[in-house]
Amino acid sequence: MKKREAKAASKEEEKEEDDAVDVDEKGNAILVNADFENPVIIHFKTEAKDGEGFKVNWKEIENEVKSKFPMLKIVYSRADQFEGDLAVSSHKLKQPNLDKLTSASLKV
Repeated sequence: MKKREAKAASKEEEKEEDDAVDVDEKGNAILVNADFENPVIIHFKTEAKDGEGFKVNWKEIENEVKSKFPMLKIVYSRADQFEGDLAVSSHKLKQPNLDKLTSASLKV
């Protein structure tokens, strides 16, 4: 392998490592101050389940998004009865990862 090819390969490996979200020993994303600056707000809507008193459990939705999209850092989530918002860190955000989330349909 030529020196130039070796250097390109090492840069590609570094790029892949940068995509990964740093997590603590419990598996939670490690957030830094930059994660809270200018987050991308994503509004979501849900379908009502049968019965009165149904309310979206924002924590379940947040956990589902974190498990299905581990490359995104969710910094905030809240919901009303049938809809809510997720705030995704724009720090080191890769647009294809965000596009996957916005086009996804999740079942919780």
